[in-house]
Amino acid sequence: MKRAFILVFLFLQVGFLFASTSLETFLSSLPAVTYEKIETMKGFESSYKIYIDQPLDHDNPGRGTFAQKMYLNHKSQDEDIVVVTEGYLAPRNYLYELTAITESNQLVVEHRYFGESQPEKHNWEYLDTKQAAHDHLRIINLFRDYYTRKFIASGISKGGQTTLFLKYYYPDLVDVSVPYVAPINLMQEEPRIHLFLEMVGERECRTKIKEFQRLALSRRDSLLPMLKEFVEEKDLTYEILEFEKAFEYQVLEYPFSFWQWGWKEYEDIPDESASNQEIFDHLQRVIGIDGYSDEDLLPIISFYVQAYNEIGYYNYDISYLKDLLKVTTNATNEILVPKTYVLNYDPELMPKMVYFLEREADNVLYLYGEYDTWSASQVPVTGLTNSVKIIKPEGHHTTRFLNLNEKEQKIAAETLSRWLEREIKIGKGKL
Repeated sequence: MKRAFILVFLFLQVGFLFASTSLETFLSSLPAVTYEKIETMKGFESSYKIYIDQPLDHDNPGRGTFAQKMYLNHKSQDEDIVVVTEGYLAPRNYLYELTAITESNQLVVEHRYFGESQPEKHNWEYLDTKQAAHDHLRIINLFRDYYTRKFIASGISKGGQTTLFLKYYYPDLVDVSVPYVAPINLMQEEPRIHLFLEMVGERECRTKIKEFQRLALSRRDSLLPMLKEFVEEKDLTYEILEFEKAFEYQVLEYPFSFWQWGWKEYEDIPDESASNQEIFDHLQRVIGIDGYSDEDLLPIISFYVQAYNEIGYYNYDISYLKDLLKVTTNATNEILVPKTYVLNYDPELMPKMVYFLEREADNVLYLYGEYDTWSASQVPVTGLTNSVKIIKPEGHHTTRFLNLNEKEQKIAAETLSRWLEREIKIGKGKL
């Protein structure tokens, strides 16, 4: 009996070793790919950090390359694979919710021009949705030679946009697309944001938000020294956005972030009776002036270039605050685009995207939160495709499948089961 157990154990060990070696043999055979084995994530057989040399311009490969970073978590060659289309940087390896739900392999792809995936010459000439989609096309086609089942593309927020752009440029490349809380803005600065902020939630809450903004600006002389001390302690600098303007933008951003991230009930918003410290603490919790520091903006400066060239963003309604603003007259976030860069906004791309998604994009499972400000520019589902949209009541930008109610989880599970042709369950214990 003991001998039989030892033989079974050795057989399993050899099997695991063979699978790992087989994958590494495959990775070693890929053109322009380097990899290193990293600590294996729980629930997987092996994990790797991978770099692939990508053309800066896929239409003209001779114009140079950059190294794009990925993290691969491997279960089995015969399981599905979730390709996480990050919209920004990918600083670490992590378990993605949809990977846990579907019990799949996972490949996390850092977006071009973010994190380590940057060209030497940072002129943003090749930072666009088409080039990024071609990055994913090349990566997915390489891994199709190894993984034999279905490919699922998914991302969150701008990563969800990236998933949808992949669907737009290459409609049949992946089997299923799952964008989380992904806005599709129709203009360079999306006007539907302002309409949303005038209608979301209870009127009393919207009124109190505006009153708090006026209160914070009226306490400027007391709050600015407190903020100054805060940023000096953190050794932050303000060259992209001057310090006092950063304070005003912090106040202007307040309604957007309040609804996006689902802060406490509006009864907790400070009023006239609040101390300066209470106002300061509340502003820092909801927004944080450090978010407008050079240190926080520089790692994502490529986002503002992409937003104002193609994918759109938003500005601020200052009609009820003009008398209290001192340094802001045109409340646009375009100010965050590098001053040396000349924008060339394409007004046609996003309307074409929506037209395609409404009429042609099958096997897309959309997830949104009702109270998330970005749901103002959510993708319509018209019934002309088989795509499904789930909106979590009173949900925010943190809406995920695991925090949906039982009915919504059942819809998501049945949809994924149908498209993946196997049973998917969503519930506790998946993460």
